[in-house]
Amino acid sequence: MANLTPLQDTLSSVVPTTGFMLDNRTVLSKLQFIEQYARSIPYSSDTGSTLSSWADFLFMEGNTPEVLAELYKNPSLADGHLPPHQAFLFAMLTMLETPQALMNYFPHAHRDLYYRGLLGFKERPAAPSQVALAIELNQNTPEVMVPEGTLFSAGQDDNGTNIEYGLDADVLANHSRWRDLRWCYPGDSGSAKSAVVYGDDLDWNDQGLRLFDENTPAETVLTGRMLIADALKGSGGETRFVINLAAGNVDWTQLSGHISGGDKWLDLSLLSSSTNRRLEFTILASEGDISPPEDLPGAPFDKPVLRISRQDGESLPLISAVTVNNQGVTDFEQVILTPFGYANESMGSVENMELYIGIEDMLPGQTLSLFWQLNSPQPLDTQWQYLNHDNQWQSLAQHVVDLTHGLSAHGLWSVILPEDASSIVTAMPTGRHWIRAVIEPCNASVKNIADYPWLTGILTNGMTATLMNVSAFDADRASQPLPAESITQAVTFINGVSGIVQPWVSMGGKAAETNNELAVRAAERLDHRKRAMTWPDMVMLLKTEFPWVFDARIPSGDILTTVPALLQQRLVVQPLVTEKDNDDVLRPMFNAARLERMSQYLQGLASSWQDIRVANPNYRDVSLVHRVTFNEGVNPNYAEQQLRQSITDHFMPWGTGNASGIMLANHLDYYDILTYIEQQSYVEHVDLLTLDGEEASVQGENDEVLVLQWSE
Repeated sequence: MANLTPLQDTLSSVVPTTGFMLDNRTVLSKLQFIEQYARSIPYSSDTGSTLSSWADFLFMEGNTPEVLAELYKNPSLADGHLPPHQAFLFAMLTMLETPQALMNYFPHAHRDLYYRGLLGFKERPAAPSQVALAIELNQNTPEVMVPEGTLFSAGQDDNGTNIEYGLDADVLANHSRWRDLRWCYPGDSGSAKSAVVYGDDLDWNDQGLRLFDENTPAETVLTGRMLIADALKGSGGETRFVINLAAGNVDWTQLSGHISGGDKWLDLSLLSSSTNRRLEFTILASEGDISPPEDLPGAPFDKPVLRISRQDGESLPLISAVTVNNQGVTDFEQVILTPFGYANESMGSVENMELYIGIEDMLPGQTLSLFWQLNSPQPLDTQWQYLNHDNQWQSLAQHVVDLTHGLSAHGLWSVILPEDASSIVTAMPTGRHWIRAVIEPCNASVKNIADYPWLTGILTNGMTATLMNVSAFDADRASQPLPAESITQAVTFINGVSGIVQPWVSMGGKAAETNNELAVRAAERLDHRKRAMTWPDMVMLLKTEFPWVFDARIPSGDILTTVPALLQQRLVVQPLVTEKDNDDVLRPMFNAARLERMSQYLQGLASSWQDIRVANPNYRDVSLVHRVTFNEGVNPNYAEQQLRQSITDHFMPWGTGNASGIMLANHLDYYDILTYIEQQSYVEHVDLLTLDGEEASVQGENDEVLVLQWSE
């Protein structure tokens, strides 16, 4: 057996092989072919010969092809008595090894010449990972400029090579930090909802929170006015308030009245004698003592406050006169309610999605750098504003640098806070500067929350840093995410900086493309030529361009061959369960924006005669009814709960993270489910089982996903 290792090493150093062999015949297969061929050739016509064919001669003395092949591979087994003609066979086989190796090298060399020399393909270099960093300052340092390229240490790899990340841009760090995240969104019949989350109290989980999510605790936004006066306190017993409105035709039945009672709002009774311009309220002493508000949101006053509000978004006219127990009140102040405070002038109703960020410990003229860690299905139409010292929202459009591209991807958002920004005006809680994004609703249904981003964190004084010298690391290190909190300091001490915060794992990062990966990519590119002309091309293009697609399903053959032909090419996409836009783990779906983006991408690569649509699967509920006898001593309620969860995990694994994607056209086999239930250790036997009312299996259609639903 020839030693071809030096030859193969030399060939592989020129063009790496990919496992394909033009001539994959082994020594055994060659010997077996020789035996088969030689058996057709008579050996001799002499009557004294015992050999009937040349195969008997070539493989005499019990040296079958299998024996000789083993001896060829392991010469140490030879005893020195091999017949000369069998040694000659070995010599011929040895001589054929070199041309066979060269022949097997030829396809790789030819393809390499075609891909690289003619088409210009080459391996993609390693892509460095990025991290998001926040810079923290010493208490006595107001600002520090941290320049682009500043290196931060992330330890060493297994070979002792320093892992360092370089800052991607200058950061003018200060003591700013975000404190509040609030939002408002339109509701029904002109009403609106508002929600508040606090930076110090928010426990960011892996998924974060959905902006404008109705599941976040929210309150109805009140419109109306607050009346502030010492005379509102009354004199004990029943207190009667009469409010006269200067103008308008107000539906008084839609109004509510409250008055401050320390740390709570006391309900006022609106009398039926009220009219459209004259409101009458009463309160009994038993309801509580009227007193100035104490830490009531939006009411920082040192006098009693009477609030007249409504939930339908309509404004309340100016209050012209007030009496308390028939005594006129001449010294009173009135303000207009805003979603989170009050103002002297109306700010309009909530007609768009509004996102508010409260920033503490910041001065006008300083730079606010926010890094948003989010995942969004689409860009948002945002108009950024700030709250000025006149208690009005003013545009930031000329000052904002938005690398999130409308909160569509994680990135840096920065602005120099204008000099007239204020932290003490009343339209929002005082003690912070406020910026606001007014966002056009993504579609007619503002409740389609899946159109809006998942937010997993915000960093003040934030910036990205990129891995340096990625080519110095091996493939595993280049593609391996850097764990959170790996970076805590700069390589070189920075005066005034107290620490570096890296709250999340690194982003991106990819090893250099291998020759095999290049071959696959080039073959796919040559297959579809970036044209959506065939069904397989469309599926391949979708999965290549959109990493959130697990797979796509094309219509079945019987549908494709129908007459007349389909007027629309419809693909059903299966989302990765981690990339769904809805909150239903058993029915993951993309929102309309992502579906439209995928449809337009394919349409742009297709003929103008094609009409390509990308759609979600259809989810069909299958009613499962069962009656089970559990083993003696088993708690039936607990066992039933365990059984249902076990069935879900087994037959719908995508719902519990045990599968990357859903199963289209899945089959629910009646006897599989029956057997699975009976196999559970706590089940004695199954008394009843039906699927959709039948003791029969259920098959999903080509675009369907069957989802088991329990019925009593």
